Amino acid sequence: MSLKSLIDKAFGHTGQEVRGGETLYFCPCCNHHKPKLSVNLETQNWKCWICGHSHDTRGKSIRTLFKFLKVPKKLYEGLKQLKLIQGDYEHKTETVDEVLRLPDEFKSLCYKQNDFSYNHAIHYLKKRGITPAEILKYNIGYCDKGEYEKRIILPSYDENGQLNYFVGRTWIPDHPLKYKNPKVSKNVVGFEMFLSYTQPLYLVEGIFDAIAIKRNAIPLFGKTLPEELVFKIIMNGVKDVYIILDNDALFNVMKNTEELQSYGINVHAVKLNEKDPSEMGYKKIHNLINNTNDFGFTDFINMKLSL
Repeated sequence: MSLKSLIDKAFGHTGQEVRGGETLYFCPCCNHHKPKLSVNLETQNWKCWICGHSHDTRGKSIRTLFKFLKVPKKLYEGLKQLKLIQGDYEHKTETVDEVLRLPDEFKSLCYKQNDFSYNHAIHYLKKRGITPAEILKYNIGYCDKGEYEKRIILPSYDENGQLNYFVGRTWIPDHPLKYKNPKVSKNVVGFEMFLSYTQPLYLVEGIFDAIAIKRNAIPLFGKTLPEELVFKIIMNGVKDVYIILDNDALFNVMKNTEELQSYGINVHAVKLNEKDPSEMGYKKIHNLINNTNDFGFTDFINMKLSL
């Protein structure tokens, strides 16, 4: 018997396969009218997108899922046969919460400093079109020594105002390592402190791109959707999402669009005519956004043919 068949029996109905090993089931905890409890058959991670945080209906193994569902012993025997568990115990790994803080050498650019590093940082930000008001809004700073020496520090804060990520960008031209970021999880919602989930969201790759868009923009710190972001989009009932990635990321646009559409989100894929939003500027990028149509089946076919 396959793992999918075992899980179907545990829930009492056939799950809806949506993407790469992930299947949706009806949650017996919140009894939502749509299948919102997702199970990843590859990683064994599972969670309900509706009550996962409020009722802790989530876990990192099929065994914990079966425990939550209170399945009969014979289904546990099926897991043993698939070598997913041994005996009555499950292998557990101890995890340590990551604590993130700004570099000790961080200096805010909101306050004028009498040193060369401050001048270099301000000059670089002016070239990128960053205004003094944006420096204040995003608490942008710099480091003149230490691990992030000669780098601008751009922080991101969650909905409670807690630091959840930051980017270190050097102002030195042709530096071999333009970006130096902390070694923590990127499973966060960038710039969440400034978001309104009642309005359309704009998903972009980099932190400068998000600043250029100015309103309700979320830096992905990459090209893929963080699980936490997908969860927040579903939990808050976001209706429209605009995906604005670089032209070299068409495959990621397709995958991200497909994932959000599987949860009933209206997705608008914005095709860029230039390199990225931060280079295009506010007026050009919003002109593209305002003239973007919904991303449909035909677009999927054309995009797949272009890859």
